[in-house]
Amino acid sequence: MQQIREQEQAEANTRSSSSVLPSTTLHNTATSTASNVERIHSSNTPNSELNAKIPAKPTVEKTKAAKSYFDANRWERLISSYMPHLRIFDIQHNDNSHDQMTCNNLNNLFISSFWLQHQWFFTHQCYSRGNWKQINFYSTNPYRRKHYTIYDEIEKENCLHNQEANLDLVDHVHIQGEKTMLSCLNYFPNATNLTLSHSFNKSIDETIINLNRILPLIQLTKLSIDCDGFSFDKVIELIHFTPNIHTLKVYSMNLYKIDSILSIQKTKLLINLCHRLEHINIDILWQDFESILQLLLTKNNNNTCHLCSLCLKYGSKRMRKKLEKLIKSKNLLDNYSIKLIRSKLYLWW
Repeated sequence: MQQIREQEQAEANTRSSSSVLPSTTLHNTATSTASNVERIHSSNTPNSELNAKIPAKPTVEKTKAAKSYFDANRWERLISSYMPHLRIFDIQHNDNSHDQMTCNNLNNLFISSFWLQHQWFFTHQCYSRGNWKQINFYSTNPYRRKHYTIYDEIEKENCLHNQEANLDLVDHVHIQGEKTMLSCLNYFPNATNLTLSHSFNKSIDETIINLNRILPLIQLTKLSIDCDGFSFDKVIELIHFTPNIHTLKVYSMNLYKIDSILSIQKTKLLINLCHRLEHINIDILWQDFESILQLLLTKNNNNTCHLCSLCLKYGSKRMRKKLEKLIKSKNLLDNYSIKLIRSKLYLWW
């Protein structure tokens, strides 16, 4: 329930247009979207107005001003003029680009005495998918690296004077593909949240060995799987090595087959093995809706006694009415709440 409420609050904050940092906070932490950079720099904005234009949390947006993210001189002038006491400069920007020169030139940016004196360091990764190139440019100071993505990259170059992240502080590791898993040389001793995406085709035994080389599977509490080649059987095997998982998210068409009976059998197997689950994100077929939801919400099922919330990935008003009718007709829950948020149907009790 707490997770759903936090998500609702986060979405409400996203819709709000009045994210404001207090004046006393501005001198300690400041972040900005690309569009804010363009507006602020192009005007003689008083300091009080500047406070209202910088949001409390970093936001990455693809705008016409996106290239200003890479303009080190502009950042330097902005900070020197309006935020001379700034202590933390935190940036992360993903940019889709076909310009090879942009990747090559990043090594020559953000290396002046201004950045060195402030101890602000950066790195970037350039990688390709198909015919397009993506640049991931980000701060490497320890305060920001709670989330670490291991990219399916073709090249990686670090900016001069780069200071890599403190891997001991990383909590969430996202591995984009089997290739990156095999080539990763880092170890994240305190990670508790793992996301797997893109393609994983090797045997589950080999996958588990390589994952344990990157982070300790036994201490994971959250696991998200959104990749090709990861069958239901692989999910079950992986769960055997992650006994402390309380949140599991699986986005895979292999999990629920067209055969309704097979789908229910696999759902039973899943909850039998993951009896400590508190929240489930699922994508189920319409014809399986009632049978699976009834299985998950049955009061006397000891394997779901810790379950307190679920999310249906593709929700609708029709599905909401059907769920409410099912709960009332079968007397599945006493106290519960249902909410449809951005095409996702949430239920918590």
